[in-house]
Amino acid sequence: MRRRAFWLRDLAGAQYATGVSAVEVSGRTALRTADLVTALVVQWMNRDDLTELTAKYAAFIKSETPWTEQHAKSKSDKIDRLKFAILSIGERIADLTKERDELPENGMTSPDVTPGMDPAAQLTGAITALNLKRADLSAELATLTKA
Repeated sequence: MRRRAFWLRDLAGAQYATGVSAVEVSGRTALRTADLVTALVVQWMNRDDLTELTAKYAAFIKSETPWTEQHAKSKSDKIDRLKFAILSIGERIADLTKERDELPENGMTSPDVTPGMDPAAQLTGAITALNLKRADLSAELATLTKA
């Protein structure tokens, strides 16, 4: 019997974010992992009941459709919330920018400004913070809509 090798070098993946980055492994660890995966695949492919197991797996996947639809709906709802938040932040930035640009010369300020501090600097700081928040939300939105 001829053995086929399945090499998995530089492969890292997960269906959902794990919060953990893949790390480089030694060549010896990579070879051991490749040997283990190869042995598992060879055992699986040589099963007498492979056709039956594959059919049962396909039926199982079809039975998961409600969960998949629920996940898609949840993801869609999150995308909508992110878009709304990004739009709202954009509107708030526009309001603060207008307020900063129209600050009166006589020193009167709005409720967005703490007394005794430079109003223009405070409004600029608020605008910068909102821009950073919008960038974070935009990156999250890009990740969700990428796939």
